[in-house]
Amino acid sequence: DPSVRSRAAYALGKIVSHALEPLIKSLYDRDPSVRSGAAYALGKIGDPRAVEPLIKSLSDKDSSVQSAAAEALAKIGEPSLEPLILSLWENDVNIFKYITEALDRIDSSWPAREETRKYLGYFSKALQSGSSHVKLYIINVLENIKDPSVSKILTKALEDNDMNVRLNAASALRRINDAQ
Repeated sequence: DPSVRSRAAYALGKIVSHALEPLIKSLYDRDPSVRSGAAYALGKIGDPRAVEPLIKSLSDKDSSVQSAAAEALAKIGEPSLEPLILSLWENDVNIFKYITEALDRIDSSWPAREETRKYLGYFSKALQSGSSHVKLYIINVLENIKDPSVSKILTKALEDNDMNVRLNAASALRRINDAQ
């Protein structure tokens, strides 16, 4: 019966909207299994209002909470993209891995998007001051951004203290020049 299904859908919507705030509060519970379960549930709900608290949960001391938060952000999708991009400066390798995996699950070609160019200043600073794993990832991202200033940013990385960063920047510059 369509009217029963309609009322059921409405009731479920009300339940979900009432669950959002308690679930967000549960991200701060002292028990990691509660925090992890809350992150999982927030991902299932998919409400963009959970993005910022989930971004904070990426820094939780428990890896299961970090993983659940990253998964939830990926499920929420597009509204998570910018906060995740702005979290790329994370120096903890494990948290950084969760961030990059969530970005790739949302859209593996996000670096090639036109709107990614607005982050060039951010990427430039990360390339100068981030840890090696951040710099290597940023070089890969920059290579996919179609903007003339990318070569200038990558050229600065040729002076980095880390040989891997210098080599990757040189390779990226070579590929960019070959493509032109």
